[in-house]
Amino acid sequence: MELNKIGWLERFTVGHKGIDTQHKLLITLYNILIDASREDEITTTLLEETVCQLVDYTKYHFTYEENLFSKYNYPDSESHIKEHMSFINKVTDLQNVKTKDLYYELIEFLNHWIINHVTVCDKKYSNFFQNNEV
Repeated sequence: MELNKIGWLERFTVGHKGIDTQHKLLITLYNILIDASREDEITTTLLEETVCQLVDYTKYHFTYEENLFSKYNYPDSESHIKEHMSFINKVTDLQNVKTKDLYYELIEFLNHWIINHVTVCDKKYSNFFQNNEV
């Protein structure tokens, strides 16, 4: 499986400085995993540390978004929060990854999540936030 690093693209922008900054950090964590796989530096320690960082940071990021949803009564918040829970559950399940196969499953999952969640699901609140000056 060959997945490439992800660079920040305009299509990832949701128009909220705080959220865009957080998304950039998530992409950075993903790219750390890609670099390690290319350099054959897949170690249990690196993997465990990076997955822990992902879990901790995504919980922070999701709480940040969800607080904005609540504060501004975002109408699609319930559906969006379910997506967040799905992500947390999947990554938490992979926290004890000990094999390269599961490591690659994590990378593939993150690639799909970053591209699809940010460019589709998060874009749904982009206009709402801009219209409400969030």
